[in-house]
Amino acid sequence: CADRCTAHNRECVNEECVCKAGYFSFNAGNPDTNCVDENECQDGYPNDCDGNKADCINTEGSYTCVCKDGYENASSLDEPGTNCIDINECLDDTNDCADSEICVNNSGGYNCEPQTPLPTPPPTRAPTRGPTRQPTRRPSHVPSQS
Repeated sequence: CADRCTAHNRECVNEECVCKAGYFSFNAGNPDTNCVDENECQDGYPNDCDGNKADCINTEGSYTCVCKDGYENASSLDEPGTNCIDINECLDDTNDCADSEICVNNSGGYNCEPQTPLPTPPPTRAPTRGPTRQPTRRPSHVPSQS
């Protein structure tokens, strides 16, 4: 078995020629069949990537997961992309909001929204004290010069 199963991504297991992990054959059981890469990232294929927070990247005989932009890896280094958490760009100052905008964090990103100005209070008027009178002028008395 071992001498027949060394090529084409095959191996000998219990005296039987089988495809290695991550590979499959269209003609299982035939020792002369080539085993081809299995795409673990195709739709509907179960993999350990963190749903819509990570991308699955197919590799020869395996796959790897990578957290998408806006997320960071919270899983072990041995299993990257299996637990991705949101990065709060508003707290870590990685946003590009203008000073006149407010940063609002959302899942996988952020939005820059205009600041809502405080309402302008109505103008205040000086209190009135009743009718105002103009001061009366009295002619000034100028002594005559003699």
